[in-house]
Amino acid sequence: MTATKNKVLPQPDLTTILQQKKPSLLAVSLEAVQRPRVRRVRAQTLTETMRTQFEVLLPKLPKEFSSERIAALEQAYRALPELFWLFYQADHQYDLSAGERSETFRLLVERVRGYDVELEQICLLLFRGVAQEQERIKKIQQGRGRRDDAEDVLAWLELLGRYPQQRAAYALLTDSYLTEAKIAASDLLQSLQISSVAESADLWRRAYTLWAESYRMLRKFALCLVPDDQAELFPGIHNEPSASPKPASEPTPAPSPVSPNPPTP
Repeated sequence: MTATKNKVLPQPDLTTILQQKKPSLLAVSLEAVQRPRVRRVRAQTLTETMRTQFEVLLPKLPKEFSSERIAALEQAYRALPELFWLFYQADHQYDLSAGERSETFRLLVERVRGYDVELEQICLLLFRGVAQEQERIKKIQQGRGRRDDAEDVLAWLELLGRYPQQRAAYALLTDSYLTEAKIAASDLLQSLQISSVAESADLWRRAYTLWAESYRMLRKFALCLVPDDQAELFPGIHNEPSASPKPASEPTPAPSPVSPNPPTP
């Protein structure tokens, strides 16, 4: 899986984001969890649009809202990219969650196996004369199975990362190739770590909830600041009204979006 990178949505490390943010996802109350109305491609378009259009409105906030409301809106604006990427990865893992029945999963297993075989051959060639790494190489070669293949790919990449000169001598080992191999191996490990389709679906809904609440909060107040004929600049997630009545004063505060951080014990 390769995500589209751009300046509007700074991209975190997608190989670890689900595990890092899992406590935040589990902190979302069952009552708040929503059924996803869009998938990751549509969510990316909406998020990019919101980030671009809402940036224009930031200077207007002090004239319209209280300092408390401004702080909440600015926090939601800053958090939106990371919440999108969290949903992006959860949505991707949801696609893989059918396990053996999933063609996507089967192809991922084959890709990772291919990377393992290829990287093993390359490393055996590159480190043939490096005595201090022979024991490490033997350990990597032990074991069989899907999880072992993914762990082996990451181990080969870690070994290559310690010897940039050897790596540079092999034309196939471009940054793009190494990144794709790492993402594929990490995706497979994450998929194998999710114990069931039900768990994957649960994390998917929770990630969507965090993103959707933040998006809707920004959209609600954006619609209060623009004329009705500009409401289309802030599209709803799914068949949501595009106009908002203009209040005479600051609108009644909306419920704060579900926090992306778990509560402090």
